[in-house]
Parts: sequence; C-alpha cells; structure tokens
Amino acid sequence: MHFKQHIGSKGYDSVLAALDRGAADMKRRGQPLGVRAMEVVGAALVGRHNTDPALDQMIDKLDHYIEQCVTAYRAADFAKGNLAGPASR
Repeated sequence: MHFKQHIGSKGYDSVLAALDRGAADMKRRGQPLGVRAMEVVGAALVGRHNTDPALDQMIDKLDHYIEQCVTAYRAADFAKGNLAGPASR
C-alpha cells in the first residue's frame, strides 16, 4: 500500500470514487464481504491522509491486514489453477 503515501488529491478522489462504485456494485450483487473489503481499503486510504498521529498505528495494522488478505486471495487463486502464482503479481 505504498502508493497511498504518494497519491495526489486527484488520484485520491478517483480511488475513493472507484471504491465507492465497487462497494455499491457488490452490494447490488449481494456480496457483503466484498462491500466490507472496499470499506476497509477506503478507511485505510483516508486514514493515511489524516494528520492525527493517534491513527498511525491503526492504519499500519489495517495496511498489514489488507496485505495479508491480498496474499491469501492470490494463494487461493493459484490453487484454483492460476499458473502465474501468488508471488508474480
């Protein structure tokens, strides 16, 4: 999630809008876990741009959790036959 530290305001707004659209789409399709995932990523993005130092540790934990989820997803995708494998992305 290193991109969050370097994203500009236009990109920031664009990413948040994309997350919002993705969450709305998942909600319409009845995918509450996907909605929550979009919310977590959005919260981590917003938190990284917040200047309150009290949030730093929580945002670091959120980032770590997101990375663990991505790793688990990629491993499951690989197990389903994706020959690219989890480390190649």
